[in-house]
Amino acid sequence: MSSFYWTVFLLDIVKDMGSEFLKCYLALAEGEKDPRNLQIAFALDRILLLEFDITDLVEQFYDITFCYFPITFKAPANDPYGVSGTDLVQALKECLSASPLLGPPGMPLFIEKLNVGSPATKRDTMETIEACLPVYGPAVCQSFADKLWDGLKIEILQPVDDEVQKRALAVMVALVRTSHPTDGPVDGIALRILRSSLEILKEPEKARSQNAVKVLASLVSCSGKSQLASDTSLLTFSDHVAAWIWEPLITQLLESYDKATEQSTRVVVLETFASMLEAQLAASSSPDAKIPLPLLAQKDAVLSRFVSSLSSPATSEPSLDSIQKLIRLRILSQDEFRYVAHSLTNSLLDMCVSDDDLSFEIVSVLQHLAVVSSEIVEGVTLPALFALLPDDAASLSDETARGRCIHSLSVLETLCVAPALFSRLSVHLLTKLEMLVNGQEHTGSEAANATIAYGHALLRTIYTALSKKSEAQDPDVPRYIERFVPQLYALFVQPPPRGPEHRINLLETVLIKDASDIISVVVASLGIERQKAWLQALFAAFFASEPGDLSPLFAAGLIGLRPETPIPVPDINELLRRITSVALSTENEGGRRALLTVAASILNKHGNECSAFINEDLETLWEERISRASPPEPRRAALEVWTMMVQALVVRNHPRGVALSMKLFTLFDDADMAENAARSLGRIPGLEGTVLVKKYHATIRLLYAQKLFSAITPEISKAMGLEPHAATKSLPYLIALSILIPSLPKGTYGQTIETVTKLDRWKFPTLTTR
Repeated sequence: MSSFYWTVFLLDIVKDMGSEFLKCYLALAEGEKDPRNLQIAFALDRILLLEFDITDLVEQFYDITFCYFPITFKAPANDPYGVSGTDLVQALKECLSASPLLGPPGMPLFIEKLNVGSPATKRDTMETIEACLPVYGPAVCQSFADKLWDGLKIEILQPVDDEVQKRALAVMVALVRTSHPTDGPVDGIALRILRSSLEILKEPEKARSQNAVKVLASLVSCSGKSQLASDTSLLTFSDHVAAWIWEPLITQLLESYDKATEQSTRVVVLETFASMLEAQLAASSSPDAKIPLPLLAQKDAVLSRFVSSLSSPATSEPSLDSIQKLIRLRILSQDEFRYVAHSLTNSLLDMCVSDDDLSFEIVSVLQHLAVVSSEIVEGVTLPALFALLPDDAASLSDETARGRCIHSLSVLETLCVAPALFSRLSVHLLTKLEMLVNGQEHTGSEAANATIAYGHALLRTIYTALSKKSEAQDPDVPRYIERFVPQLYALFVQPPPRGPEHRINLLETVLIKDASDIISVVVASLGIERQKAWLQALFAAFFASEPGDLSPLFAAGLIGLRPETPIPVPDINELLRRITSVALSTENEGGRRALLTVAASILNKHGNECSAFINEDLETLWEERISRASPPEPRRAALEVWTMMVQALVVRNHPRGVALSMKLFTLFDDADMAENAARSLGRIPGLEGTVLVKKYHATIRLLYAQKLFSAITPEISKAMGLEPHAATKSLPYLIALSILIPSLPKGTYGQTIETVTKLDRWKFPTLTTR
C-alpha cells in the first residue's frame, strides 16, 4: 500500500496526468476488502473527488465507493490494527459527500436502504444523507425530494424508534434547507411537508399531531442558520421559511383553540404553541435571525389566548409555558409586559384561596419577565405580594392569615433574586420587622410567640433569597454590607425606642441566629480589602468587652472571612484562647455555639499561625478538663470545644489533626464519656451544618476524610475482633463507624464494613448493640 501514500504526496504531479492516472487508480482500488486498506482508500477517494474532474468517470467512482455502503464491519476482539467499524463508517461518509456528481447515482441507493434497512442501517443511511445533501445541491435534492420524503415521513409520523425519528427530522431539515437556499418562493417539497403537517394538525388531539409538530418545529428551529456547502460558501436557510410556516400555522391553531369544545383540545393547542415558540427561540439565538412577521402581526391574538387560559386549571400550565417563551422572544411591548404581569400576579393571588398551586411555574415566568423588565415586576407584582403581609403578626390560630403570609413570602424569596427586586424586598421586610418588634406592646406569651414566628419568617425570606444570589455570585451582594447589615446589628444592639419593657428580648429568640446567618453571607461575599475595613469596625465595636448575648452577631462577622484576610489582633493564639475560654464559661447555649464556630473558622483558616494554641491550649484542655475524672457534664462541654477545634484541623490536613483525633479512643473505656467520644469521632469528617464549607471560604483539603479513616481503621478493626463476652466494648467503635460512614466514599470503608457484617449480632448482649 506504499503507492497509496506516495499518491498523496505527489498530488500535484499526478494531477497533470489527468484521467490516465484516475483510470489506473480505479483499477487498483476495485475489489479491495481489507479494512486497513479501505480506511486509506476512502481517504484517497475523497481527495481525488475533491481535486480532480471526474465528470467522465462518475460511474466508476460510484462503483468503488457506494459498493461498500452501508458499512457492516465489526472489528474482532483484541484487534491489533485498531480499525473500527465506526472509523470506516466515518471515512466512507466523508468520501460519499465529497462531490455533487455522486448525487444522481447515489440517491436511489440511499432511498432504497432507507425503505428496507434495519434500524441501525436506517440511522447510518440518514446520517450519510444529511451530510451529502448540502453537497449534492438544490437540483439533486429537488429531483429526489418526493421519494426521499416518502421514506422519511414514515419514520417521523409513525416512529418505532426515537433515535431513527430524530435522525429523520435532521435529514428533512437538510432536504428543505438545500432545496430552498434563497428567499425565493417556497414550493415543491417544502410546500408538501407543510400541507401534510397542517392537515394532521386539524385534529390536534390525535397522537400523530405531536409528530407533525416536531416536523414544523424542526424546520423553524433551523431558520436563520447556515450550513457549509461543498464550495465552502454558506447556504442560508432563510428566515422567510419560518415566516412561511408561521403564517398558516397561527391561523389554524387559533381557529382550533376557538372552536374547541373540550379543554383537552385547548391543552394540545397550547402545547403546540409552546413547542413552536421554543423552536423559534432556538432560531432566534442566531445573531442575524429575525422574528417572522406573521408572529409579530398575530402576537396580540396569541397572547390573549394564553392569558385567558390561565383561569382554567386544565390549561394554565401549558399557557404559562407559552407565555414564558413569548417573553423570552422579547417581541412584546412594555404595555403587553405589564398586562402579562398583572395577569400572572392575579393568578398568584388566587392561589392563596384555591387548591391549585402553580406558584412555582408562575414565579418562573415572572423571573423571565424580570430579566426583560424588572421595573414592571417591581411595580406590579411586589406591591400585591407585600399587601398580603400584615403589619402585626397574625394569631397562631389564624390559619387563613398565616397561610396568605407564608404564600407571599415563599413567592418573594424565589422571585426577588434580581438586584432591583432584592433591594426592594430587603428594605420592605426589614422595615416591617422593625415596626413589628418596636411598634407594639406584646402582652402574653401567645402574642410574643406570634411576633417571633413572623419575624423569623421575614428574616428567613431575606436569607433564602440572599443565599441564592450568593451561590450565583451576583455582584450586588457585597453592597449590602452598608445597606442593611448595620441595620441588623442595630436591631439587637440599640435599646428599643420605648424602653425594654415594651419589647421582646430579641437576644433570647431565634431572630438573632436568623440575622447572623444573613450577615455571614454578606461578609463572605466581600473582597479582602473590604473585609479588612469591616474587621476593624467589628473589633472596635465588640472586642473592648465580652460579646455576651451578642456572640452570634460577633461570630457572624467573622466566619465568612477569607484566609487571606488578616485578623487585626497581635496574637491569634491569644484570640482563640480567649474565645474558647468564654465559650466554656458561658451558660448561653446560642452564644457558646457561635463562639465555637468562629474559633473553628479562625483555626481552620490560620492553622499555621496557631501552633501555641494547638500544642499547648488544646493539650491542656484535654488533660485538665476531658481525660481527668470529674463530673460528666463539664467534661462533655469541654469535649465539644475540643472536637470542633480538631475538626477544623483535620479538614485542612493539619499534621496534628489525626493525632489529636486518635486521643478519643482513650475515652472509649470511660463509661461516662464513651458514647460522647464515639459520636465526636464520627462527626469529625462530616461538614454538614458547620461553617467549615467553601461558602465561608474554609480551607478544605482533598482526601482529608480518607486520611482520617485510614488512621483509625486499625483500632476499629481490632475492636471488631473481640470475643463475644467482651462485645459490649466494641459498642463505641460501632457508634463511631456508623456516624463516619455517610461522610466517606464507599471504597474507603468497604473492607471494614465486611468485617462488621461478619459479626454475629445475636452474640451481643443488648438490643442497642445489636
